[in-house]
Amino acid sequence: MRKAIQNLEASKIREVANAGLGRDDVLAPLRTALAGNGAPRDADLELPGFTTPMVPLDATPSLDITQLEYDAGTGRFTALLSIAAEGAPPTQLRLSGRVQEMVELPVPRRRMLPGDVILAGDLQWTRLRAALARGEVVRTAAEAVGQALRRPVQPGQPLLLADLGRPVLVQKGTPMLLALDGPGIQLTATGVATEPAGLGERVRVLNPASRVIVEAEVTGAGRGRVLPGSQPVPAVNMALPRLAAR
Repeated sequence: MRKAIQNLEASKIREVANAGLGRDDVLAPLRTALAGNGAPRDADLELPGFTTPMVPLDATPSLDITQLEYDAGTGRFTALLSIAAEGAPPTQLRLSGRVQEMVELPVPRRRMLPGDVILAGDLQWTRLRAALARGEVVRTAAEAVGQALRRPVQPGQPLLLADLGRPVLVQKGTPMLLALDGPGIQLTATGVATEPAGLGERVRVLNPASRVIVEAEVTGAGRGRVLPGSQPVPAVNMALPRLAAR
């Protein structure tokens, strides 16, 4: 029994006397080597299945990256990691993984619904894989603040510019007061919006009495300006929009 305890204590001493290299210890020289071959310095490095090797606790290991092969198109790489430490035999490990380019974007901090107007407090900056931010996405807070959503968005997901628009001031079926300005003339008329629209956007407005449609620019809540050159168009086979609740 005494011998078993002594063996267990000796095993524990050997474990304490050796320690695994930290993952960051390996990533640092690997990142430098990859950057020298064109990889982004702030990218995330994936090393699936990698286990840090053991070295003497009081040793200062020397790490060297050689035989590096990096494919910028796919982000995949292979390399040879050489470790030299006093009191331990030289070790070489074959590394393989992938470079994940990262970008920092403003994203929603909460779930938001269509029609919600984005405020500065609704956004937070986060690092995302560049592959998730392809295309026309919001890259600055100024591009999103004050805009209304056209579809639901989840927290932490990139915002698409196509999913943003000016806040809706006129809903389908909203009664509208239209202004018609011309040389020496200023008239007003009433109508009903046939579609939703935001400030400065164009909207087709139906005159229920004459059943003609004119195109107007939204100038405020329930207000618009008939566009110059807009010609009334008969509302053929068009149902009268139901008045929106006021």
